[in-house]
Amino acid sequence: MTQVTGARDIESPAVASATREVGSPADAVGEVPVGERIRRLRLERGMSQSELAAGRLSKGFISQIESGRSRPSPESLRFIALRLGVPLVALLPGLELAQQQAFLLRAAEAAVKAREAVEAETLLEEVRPLLSAPAELSWFHRLCGELFIQRDQLVEALDEALLAFEQVSSGDAGDEAVRACNLVGRIHHLAGRQPAALLYFDRAAALATHQSVTPAVRALVHSNRGNAHMRLGDTGHAVRAYEQARSAAEDAEDLWQLAVAHTGLGEAARQRGDLPSAIAHAERAVTLFERIEMRELQAQILHNLGHVYADSGDLQSARRFQDQALAAARAMNNSMIAGYSLERLAALEVAEGNVEAALESARTAIESARHCGDNALLSISYAALGEAYEAAGDLQACDDAFTDARRMAQTASPMEMRQILLREGAMRRRRQDFEGAAGCFEAAATISA
Repeated sequence: MTQVTGARDIESPAVASATREVGSPADAVGEVPVGERIRRLRLERGMSQSELAAGRLSKGFISQIESGRSRPSPESLRFIALRLGVPLVALLPGLELAQQQAFLLRAAEAAVKAREAVEAETLLEEVRPLLSAPAELSWFHRLCGELFIQRDQLVEALDEALLAFEQVSSGDAGDEAVRACNLVGRIHHLAGRQPAALLYFDRAAALATHQSVTPAVRALVHSNRGNAHMRLGDTGHAVRAYEQARSAAEDAEDLWQLAVAHTGLGEAARQRGDLPSAIAHAERAVTLFERIEMRELQAQILHNLGHVYADSGDLQSARRFQDQALAAARAMNNSMIAGYSLERLAALEVAEGNVEAALESARTAIESARHCGDNALLSISYAALGEAYEAAGDLQACDDAFTDARRMAQTASPMEMRQILLREGAMRRRRQDFEGAAGCFEAAATISA
């Protein structure tokens, strides 16, 4: 199993953090009669304070905003603007142009991170005519790229990311330059182009050495570098990148990035066979994700922990963690995590001699992989199906499943191909097909090199 989070975006999705980092634009909102404007627009529409709050905000909070006793964040203000049916900029009278730009971009970023595409697009359309500075234009194109990623339109996302980087690549290094370069790398990573991804991640890391770049952004880049190295099968460089990410996250006091770094370190330790370290890092990640209420990522790490316990021979603990991960994934309708857990449960069923249960879990894992379009998961799920057929004595079906596993691994990454070859080699050795087993192991060794 590959690290579940490795092939995914590791930008923090926590909307709360985006809205807390508003700075002066949010403060400036309190210096203009935003509350009075909201009250007048509300009354013009015949809405009560409770109706405006709509269960998302409280009536008391609306009252405090209208009386000037509270200053709304971009997240709250864009929700109020949506309820009133007006552009967000209509609620920002008296703000200087630069403050309007920053406020709208912050609000758009919050909407992107909340995966509220329609609101994000509306805000970006409002702010685009106001932008002229390179850093602002870079921010704008980066957010457009993020939206395209969410739609799985990677070609369009790459175009926007390159535009974002072009705006700031010739200027002084700063957070926006690093984020733009990092975005280009992430898109290559998502598309399976790991050497290209690593090129941009390394470039972003070089930019991140500038003293103006914040530790949280450095942590983000180094975690992505670690993921790319893992995909290329280079755990040594991956560990060094994850350690840099952990150090930067500790400097930033960023629990999200710290959890991501521990996740990477745990998976790298498992790949090296250092199971005690793998368990320690994974348990630390679970605790951190629980503290920041990131249930999806907590489920991913529960799955990783189950994998580690299986490697250590503790099948009972492995099953317990995989069952927990599967239950959490199904509660969130997350096909990817469910599929990875089912693939591991199929392997556990084979180990315990439960052939029918193994076949059912493997087939369901394949369905999940197809649903979420994850070729890495699809390749290892076919391998699990092959192992289940082998246990059932259907050797032709076993061979067919491994043929499908190899085919899908070609569109995944070297890590998956190596894993499929090792599993097929083990299968052929059990059949005493020593020549076939040797061919698989030799091919896997070549990929590792």
